[in-house]
Amino acid sequence: GKPVKITWHHSAVESKGPTGVRNIQKGHLDRGFSDIGYHFLVDSDCRIFQGRKFLDKKSLINGPELAIGAHSKSNNSGNIGICFMGDFSDKNLPDSMFWAGLFLTSILMGVYNIKTSELYGHRDQKATICPGRVYDRIEVAKHLLKLGKIDD
Repeated sequence: GKPVKITWHHSAVESKGPTGVRNIQKGHLDRGFSDIGYHFLVDSDCRIFQGRKFLDKKSLINGPELAIGAHSKSNNSGNIGICFMGDFSDKNLPDSMFWAGLFLTSILMGVYNIKTSELYGHRDQKATICPGRVYDRIEVAKHLLKLGKIDD
C-alpha cells in the first residue's frame, strides 16, 4: 500500500558503506526476514542507500511502490523505515547525518504526500530505546519540515 508514515531507526552497531548495509541485511536474513528490514539507510559519510527493493521500475521521484518493510513489528504496513547506521544509544547523531536523513525524509514526504506529523522514532511504536539519541532530533526535524523549506 501507499506509505503514510516514516520511522527513524539506528542500527545499534557501528557500520557504514555497502559492506555495512550487507552486514545489516545478513543479520536480518539470519533472523528470518525476507530481506533487509529498512527501506533506506544513511551512513556516517552521509550516503543514502536503498534497502528493500521497489516493487516496480519507477524512480524514487515518481513514487515507486514499496515492499512492506520489517523494521517495526506489527507496524510495518504503510511505514517507510529509515536507518541511521551506527550506535546512537549513548552518542549524538552527527549534524551531517541528520541533514542527510532529513533531506531523504523531506523527499519521501513530498513524493508520497506524507504529513509531517507522521514522522516517528521506533520507540514511538514499540518498547525499545531505538533510535537512541536520534530520537532527540525528531521534533526539530518536524519543525524544519513544516517550514516547507530549510534555511540557515
